[in-house]
Amino acid sequence: MAVHISRGAGTGPEAAFAALGHQTRLGILHELWKEREPTEHIPQQTLSFAELRRRVGVKDGSQFNYHLKQLLDEFVHRTEDGYVITRAGERTMRTVLAESFGGDVVFDSEPVDDPCPLCGGQVVLEYGTERTLDFLAVRCTACEGAFQTVGMPRGCLSATEFLPPTGLRHRSLKQVYEAQQIWINHKFQTMMEGVCPECTGTVSITPSICESHDAPDGHVCSTCHTIFPIRFHHICDICHMNFEIPCESQMFTHPSAEAFYHERGHDDVWGHDWLTVSKTILERRVASEDPLEIRVSAAVDGDRIDVTIDETGRVVDLHIDAV
Repeated sequence: MAVHISRGAGTGPEAAFAALGHQTRLGILHELWKEREPTEHIPQQTLSFAELRRRVGVKDGSQFNYHLKQLLDEFVHRTEDGYVITRAGERTMRTVLAESFGGDVVFDSEPVDDPCPLCGGQVVLEYGTERTLDFLAVRCTACEGAFQTVGMPRGCLSATEFLPPTGLRHRSLKQVYEAQQIWINHKFQTMMEGVCPECTGTVSITPSICESHDAPDGHVCSTCHTIFPIRFHHICDICHMNFEIPCESQMFTHPSAEAFYHERGHDDVWGHDWLTVSKTILERRVASEDPLEIRVSAAVDGDRIDVTIDETGRVVDLHIDAV
């Protein structure tokens, strides 16, 4: 059954931007946010109109009341005791605070300890340069990496959204890299389960098959420009956030597939090991065209796993042959 959303339930993007588009209104949210106790799941501490106006520093009561009214219901809730920030208001403040510790961050081929999972070469991080398009590029200096795309440097193993500025505070380069992996991997998993990690919208999944795939060791295919002949595109229907995921990663939505690799020493198939997994693949092929089904076969330590994935990315069959 479809969920009916009334006209008053939620604010459209234009109205939300308009409501927040004034320094006084952000000041109101900031003061209410500071008032709540961090240990409270639901805010209990309220501020009266007079106290809130004093803290924000607006002398004109009618002007302050006008700005406060623009925030009511969606970002601020009025109670008998005063005003309290809503969940939407908290999300707004988290976004503002996450971006407020920034500066110009540049990683210009900064080396990391992990070798390239494809060839063993030196891996470097690149961010804030002209050719990374505001993505964090993890790339190999020795091979062509996992994919090539216009505007990105050669040897890309991944290109993802970078941590907000707060993620850089009190962390070394190694810790930033590890935090980035954890943060992005959770987004990947959420997206693959059909929930957009940015806006919680529904996700459309479309398979992409390279019919003339040819990617010799150390090189990407000249047709699809990746090392993966079969991939799944995950695109949010609302905010259009998107990920492109190889079919072998899709099998880890099934707990038995993840356990198979974990029991054989691959502890982080969502993170550092995701490209190492590609080295274990024996076969990726279209097993059926109508309905579309993808067969992925892999071997680890002499044991074999065969997984069938349908056109929506769901694992519909799994078989393990342990020696």
